[in-house]
This record gives sequence, C-alpha cells and structure tokens, in this order.
Amino acid sequence: MRTAMRTAMRPRGLRVAGVVLALVVATGACESFVPEWVETLDVQPDSVHISAGETAVFTAVPLSERGVELLDRVERVEWTLSAPGSVATLDADAGEGRVTANGLGDAVLVARLGRGVEQAPVFVQPPGLAQIRIVPDRIEIGVRERPRVRAVLLDALGNEMSPEGFRISWKFVDERIGFVGNPFGPVADLLSLRVGTTQIRLIVGGMSTSAPFIVR
Repeated sequence: MRTAMRTAMRPRGLRVAGVVLALVVATGACESFVPEWVETLDVQPDSVHISAGETAVFTAVPLSERGVELLDRVERVEWTLSAPGSVATLDADAGEGRVTANGLGDAVLVARLGRGVEQAPVFVQPPGLAQIRIVPDRIEIGVRERPRVRAVLLDALGNEMSPEGFRISWKFVDERIGFVGNPFGPVADLLSLRVGTTQIRLIVGGMSTSAPFIVR
C-alpha cells in the first residue's frame, strides 16, 4: 500500500517542481527587463538664422539615460514656440517642428518628451546677406595697441547692407594674444596682449570670416 501511495504522489511532486521552475524563470525574465525612459532629446539643428518667409525644419531624437536612441517615440515629441506670431510661427507634425519666420526678432523652439527638454534658438534676420568682410582685412601692430575693426555686410550684388537686425559678434581664435573690448555689434575695439599671431573672427548670423591679427 505504501508503494502504491508513493507512486500516486510522484506526479504531484513533479507538478509542484514544474510550477516552481516556471516561477523562477518568469521572475528572472522580469528582473532582466529594464524600461528605457526618455532622459534627453537630441534636437537638430541646435539653432538657426533665417530670413522672413523662410522655414527651418527641426528634428528631435529621444535618448535614454544610456544614450540609446528611442526612435519609436519620435512622433510623441511635443513642440512649442516662444515668440509672437509677428516674428515666427510653428507647425509640428510627424516628429518634426517647422518654424516659419515672419519678421525680425528672436524665438525659442522647445522640444519635450519624458524627462527630456531641449531648446533651439531661432534668429530672424533681414534677407539678402551674401557676404561679410572685416575692415581692415589684416591687423599688424605692437603690444598694447588698440586697433578698431568694422564689419561690412554685402548683398549678392556687392552692395553694402545696414547691420540693423543682424546678430554680429567678434572673438579671437587665441585669446591669449588679443582681447575684444565690445564683442557684439558692427564695430569692435581690440587690444593686443602679447607677441604672436592669431585670427580675429567675425560672426554674422550663420556666417563667419576671419582676418590675420599679428602682434610684433
């Protein structure tokens, strides 16, 4: 009789062991699953300079904390634009933010998803800029001299344009050799700090040019 009872109990033991094994496997599977949260957004381009009537197209790729691209969530990105309608308007669809410039001024495009919030400045400038120059186009001076340079903006026909409405800035490639007293605006006062050769750089909107800066 005892033999019969042991024989009858074996299938039940096997069933219990099977259930335990299944729970272990299932628990292990749950422990190995790590959800990917959106931590940051890669917004491209990170800024633009456009003229009235032009449209800039932005994209945003959600990234996890580990930097993994979460492409299946691109279309869930929310876009907002901080600007009056007289400066720019926003049209967002299919994971893209399209900003159309209406008039001079600045705007900020914001992309949001999960923990990710990124901003992209939009600068609306006058139309027609084709070339920029630095006058004089070469500076050769002594230590502690203070030359002045001027930004010249030209249209496609070579006519000089007014600097009004443009974002203009200056910087030295090697700041140990020269210093910019007023880094913003069409005119810059420079100071030579030490003997050496570098470049003074002019940035107007999305364009830039340089001139030699030599200190003897």
